[in-house]
Amino acid sequence: MKKLNSSHNLVTLLVLCLNIGAFSQSVELKKYRVDQRAHWVSIIDDPELVQLFIDEFFLSSDINRIEVYDLNNNGFSNGDVYKTYPDEMIYHLDDPSDRVQKVMDSWEFEANFSYIGENDISSPEYLEAQSINKAGNAIVGSFIKGLNRNYKDIPVQVWFHRDENGMRFEMWGYNEDELKYMAPPPAFTMPDTVETYDMLHVYRADTLVISDTTFYDFLYIYKSVSDTLFLPAE
Repeated sequence: MKKLNSSHNLVTLLVLCLNIGAFSQSVELKKYRVDQRAHWVSIIDDPELVQLFIDEFFLSSDINRIEVYDLNNNGFSNGDVYKTYPDEMIYHLDDPSDRVQKVMDSWEFEANFSYIGENDISSPEYLEAQSINKAGNAIVGSFIKGLNRNYKDIPVQVWFHRDENGMRFEMWGYNEDELKYMAPPPAFTMPDTVETYDMLHVYRADTLVISDTTFYDFLYIYKSVSDTLFLPAE
């Protein structure tokens, strides 16, 4: 069994990245790329299950919690790692017994809400029109609406977290040249901050008016005139 000290290996990784980065600047070539991935983590704090891992892998009896990381994204199995507490040591999950593997096979992450769909059908209008999970679909639809308005390409990755201490939003892996701000369409009511107005006099029907700006204008019809056509009775 190979034991890894997490804090020691983290420092080594950072030093390696800094050295490579310095070399990259000298030759004007980027030799590395830092990314982030989402992996399943099984948190074990049940005393009976913790004891099972202690007995199977000959761990310290002082351990009271274990976190198993599915690094391969193929289910918890051989080749993954686990972290023990309170010592915060990391171990390779090598050749688990049939008993332990059977327990790990029952672990599966279930999100309270998730949406998976193809780009061509995952429009905001489609999501917001769903009759089930309306709140969750509305959140996804509103996000896609803002994304499509300000970003004109496909690839992008997003991570969001919020709790009682605050929120964190990260976006990466996108084409920066296609990220351009576009103001949202106006609400139906006139905001108090608007102090100047344009006047449009419509004098003929079937008139198409095209705005010459990338922003949105308010249109108020304050007067309407109609003509009446009388048909003679037969």
